[in-house]
Amino acid sequence: MPRAVGRSDSCTPESPPVIEPHQEIPRERSTEHNIDLVALFGLLARVQTDGAARARWPCEAAHARAVVAALRAPQGFFWTGTRAHPLDAKEQEPIPLDVQSWSVLALGVEVGRPALKWALEHCSVRGGTFDYRCRPAEGTWWEGTAQMALALSMAGDRARSERILDSVQDAQVLRGAARGAIPAAIRQLPTG
Repeated sequence: MPRAVGRSDSCTPESPPVIEPHQEIPRERSTEHNIDLVALFGLLARVQTDGAARARWPCEAAHARAVVAALRAPQGFFWTGTRAHPLDAKEQEPIPLDVQSWSVLALGVEVGRPALKWALEHCSVRGGTFDYRCRPAEGTWWEGTAQMALALSMAGDRARSERILDSVQDAQVLRGAARGAIPAAIRQLPTG
């Protein structure tokens, strides 16, 4: 049976993932994907009914969580990931907004608070909106702006969250076939 990407028999970030016996082991690590895996493995642990299989998922989640923790910069934000294994080969550009807000959403407020604070200081564009790339900010990315609103709400800053959501609502398309839709960005932005 194939094993999930990120699978580690020892549940440490230094262990490479096992995919299939005939496949090459990927050397890159993605902060975004490992945050996703923390959430996925946590859900699998809750819905799995087989005791032996169920015991596997918290270990997998711990492995993914350790990878994410290793990708935190001293300034509090999370790097994009790594170019290669080991985890000290950080991918330094771009610094994406989404992993900063997702750290609150998937890992909890206390884990994500430093990244959220950093994003507020470095990813803000104008009027409380946010860019996908934090350095340099190039324009408003509405999806990420909405993610920041949710993360701020979870962190207890509901007033700021509401102001940000008001700006997202103001961006909605008012006419035509896309009426009610929110554009991806105010202009063409690289969003990964």
